[in-house]
Amino acid sequence: MKAPEPATREQAIAWVQETRRARDALISEVSEGNLDLPAAVSRATSDPATAGLRVVVLLESLPGVGKVAARRALRDLGIGDHRPIGELEPDDVAALTEVSG
Repeated sequence: MKAPEPATREQAIAWVQETRRARDALISEVSEGNLDLPAAVSRATSDPATAGLRVVVLLESLPGVGKVAARRALRDLGIGDHRPIGELEPDDVAALTEVSG
């Protein structure tokens, strides 16, 4: 996600802080099991603050999925580690849901 052109440094800092809070909240909900992968992706794509979150970070936050399993799943599906959630296609989400359980 591209940052808006801030008028001041303070506005830029506030935008970054809000983006980090939104991403941390999404990751927390997923790691606690309150949000499954399709719901998390749906929420992330509708929210510009979380659409830029890397898909590997979201997968790693799923209960029972670690760094190695997340990267292996992405590699097997041909999805880049650094792809933002907002760029995932519906087929990618379905495939990730199957693999991650």
